[in-house]
Amino acid sequence: MAQRTSTPTIDPAHPEPNRIRMTFEEFQDWYTEGRRGEWVDGEVIPFVAPKINHQDIGGFLYALLRLYVEDRDLGKVFQPIEMKLREGRSYREPDLVFVAASKLDRLTRDGLVGPADLVIEIVSDDSVRRDRKEKFDEYEASGVREYWVIDPRPLRQTVYAYVLGDEGIFNPIGTNASGEILSIVLSGFWIDPAWLWQNPTPNVAETLRIIEAGR
Repeated sequence: MAQRTSTPTIDPAHPEPNRIRMTFEEFQDWYTEGRRGEWVDGEVIPFVAPKINHQDIGGFLYALLRLYVEDRDLGKVFQPIEMKLREGRSYREPDLVFVAASKLDRLTRDGLVGPADLVIEIVSDDSVRRDRKEKFDEYEASGVREYWVIDPRPLRQTVYAYVLGDEGIFNPIGTNASGEILSIVLSGFWIDPAWLWQNPTPNVAETLRIIEAGR
């Protein structure tokens, strides 16, 4: 069996919210009452409201990815979307997903059936283990082609990027000599992680021009 070349580390300092046992039907009622969370193996993981920097980063990347993808007719980008995995035993809600044009038939009125091609999660204090370990393992096993974990917390500020190898495990993408992360799934798309920590975040149109110019 292939061995993973690196294993995500977990910061135990911030516990997650208590999980709630309920059926999926109960979860649907719970969700429609204005609450947010994920349903996994009969448990609901409630979401804490994201902080401003979390929303700023998510909004910046969503706008950037959507323009890049739509200009090239590559598929669709969503923020967020329900992603049904493991034959209905897991309903995740990633911060950002890209679905390739060849897989748009997997979209339903409620969300996406099966793994997205690119999933991006932005770490919050309450989601460290969920994003770095639980979702890492589940997305890997479910066939997500590329997974980015963005940790914007002070003194951490790191982007972890992985691509699914032929052996079925996530391998780190790493950065190039300039410190940039190049997507494998979205050919030609790259980011400088420093963009994500700027306040305010960079202008989306100008950033897209930099990406398209190659620097």
